[in-house]
Amino acid sequence: MNRALNILMVEDNEDDALLVLRELRKGGRTVTSRRVKTEGDFRSALAAEKWDAIIADYSMPKFSGLAALELLHKTGLDLPFILVSGTIGEEIAVEGMKAGVHDYLLKDKLGRLGPAVDREVREAKERSEHRRAEQALQSIHKATANVVGEDFFRLLVTELANVLGMRYALVGELEAENPPRIRTVAACDSGRIVENFEYDLADTPCAKAMESGLCFYPSGVASAFPKDLLRAKMGVEGYLGVPISSSSGQVVGLVVVLHDQPMDDTTHARSLLAIFASRAGAELERLKAEKDRAALQARLFQSQKLEAIGTLAGGIAHDFNNILAGIVLFAELASQDSADNPAVQESLQGILDASGRARDLVKQILTFSRQEEQNRAEMLIQPVIKEALKFLRASLPPMIEMQTDIDHNASPVFADPTQIHQLIVNLCTNASHDMKEHGGILRVELCGLLVTAADANAIPQLKEGPSVRLTVTDSGCGIGPEILGRIFEPFFTTKGPGEGTGLGLSVVHGIVRTHGGAVTVKSVVGKGTTFHVYLPAVQAKPDPTKSVHEKSVPGRGQDLLVVDDESTLINLTRRLLERLGYRVTGFSSPTEALAEFQANPRRFDAIITDYAMSGMTGLDLARSVRLIRPEIPIILTSGHLSPQDNERANKIGISAFLPKPTNMEDLAGELGKIFRER
Repeated sequence: MNRALNILMVEDNEDDALLVLRELRKGGRTVTSRRVKTEGDFRSALAAEKWDAIIADYSMPKFSGLAALELLHKTGLDLPFILVSGTIGEEIAVEGMKAGVHDYLLKDKLGRLGPAVDREVREAKERSEHRRAEQALQSIHKATANVVGEDFFRLLVTELANVLGMRYALVGELEAENPPRIRTVAACDSGRIVENFEYDLADTPCAKAMESGLCFYPSGVASAFPKDLLRAKMGVEGYLGVPISSSSGQVVGLVVVLHDQPMDDTTHARSLLAIFASRAGAELERLKAEKDRAALQARLFQSQKLEAIGTLAGGIAHDFNNILAGIVLFAELASQDSADNPAVQESLQGILDASGRARDLVKQILTFSRQEEQNRAEMLIQPVIKEALKFLRASLPPMIEMQTDIDHNASPVFADPTQIHQLIVNLCTNASHDMKEHGGILRVELCGLLVTAADANAIPQLKEGPSVRLTVTDSGCGIGPEILGRIFEPFFTTKGPGEGTGLGLSVVHGIVRTHGGAVTVKSVVGKGTTFHVYLPAVQAKPDPTKSVHEKSVPGRGQDLLVVDDESTLINLTRRLLERLGYRVTGFSSPTEALAEFQANPRRFDAIITDYAMSGMTGLDLARSVRLIRPEIPIILTSGHLSPQDNERANKIGISAFLPKPTNMEDLAGELGKIFRER
């Protein structure tokens, strides 16, 4: 159906004007017009109304068609200009075309006037839309050229709405695929930025836009999508949406303009949205890369921070172990001196019990710092999971449902079964605590997987190759982003007084790192938390096993060289061992002890040395001693010993290793074993 035409006629002959109008109306066109015949009337008419085309007589007594064309050009208006005349020669026609006449016709041959006007009006509209598109493109580009991130998207939606004359504009990013859901990164209403929001794509024109590449409803979008509640709330009548694609061609979002009135069906709006959908896609991709890089840097920083805390914790634990060893040994001496006093014996036993708890706490700290000795061997995790969950099930509240998905074909790992059991218990206990009030689902999964280079780059400490992944998920209250980065720090806890020490997750971190793995956590407040533990599925020889302590047996006057940089521990050890029948020579300096041994290498029957000492480590001392007497038994004590140190100790031939604080029964048991075997 042809729309109405408003024609300005420059004609001094009324009959000729009526003839032109009759010809235009033949095609069913609705035509309104105004006739002018002077320059002044022509100027007034151009300023007074909006015209679709100008039809001018070539020659009039006081005015001419070419003069009218010249005035039109001065105004800057781009209107179709058709020249008609009773007689137009070739020279006049050429002159008119050079001046900018769009077409010319003879008054006695007006048969093609209607099609000529239709064509020129259509082409003028296309030129106008093209100019508008270029101006809009330049305007939006100028506004957004030097901004990025949130500012870019805010400027983009406000400029799009402004230049296209729309009430609403938005840029949305695909947040989830099942079910499909969009979250806006910027949205405006009547030129004002509004708060970002989320909405489901089902039964909306946005879903159609993302599927087909374009969705345009100049009007009637309300009846086409009656289930779209958000559209109904906004009162949208017209809709235009274009999907945003990533550099790989994947649809990641969309750009939309909406109006509460019918929209014109113009091509420049589609072009603008397509152009800036590409720009928005590049910016979304840049932001994602920036976010991924920031997350990786944060994980690296967290890893470095935990490494530093672990080193500090190991050093503190070493010093505390020396203090604790003194407490234990003093208590044992006092117990021997007051054997006939039950009240004192009871008090001393309390001290020893408390010391035992302190030793267990130090052991947890050393586990976090990855300095606790381990008994690792090739093992399957599946039975340990079964045992741990059986242990946990009885302690879980009835409103917590436990689910498992265990791959029984998952490869074995090289690990310490006790520590893996502790890891599972700690993770599950932490998960159950988050669901203690309202209940929920605790899910434990185990699967085998191949860690790729991309996986290893994304997660620090993760190594390429075959691995197993243990997953513990809860549907509890979740962890807020403000504390998520601190959950592996020792003694950090959100639990109330008496509900925990804050060591559970730090111990998990230490166990995983010691085993050459990695641990990650994802959490959404109100929806729950998921921990992934990755352990390499490799086969290796186990570390040196711990000595099996035997029952204490009396000495027979053997000479022992005791070396420890804590003089108090030397004196206590001497007193206790002498009561057992040994002779003890003690040194707080390893270099002095070595000098004494070099001077009298056959004097001593065994050496007891601490590992961490100033000037020389216990392993260095043992290596020097073995160069003189390769067969002499050496017992090494330490609050922490790394796997590498364990391997060195095994190569040197250390007879036994005792963790600090060492009680006299363990030390006497090792000495009894050594001298019985000689």
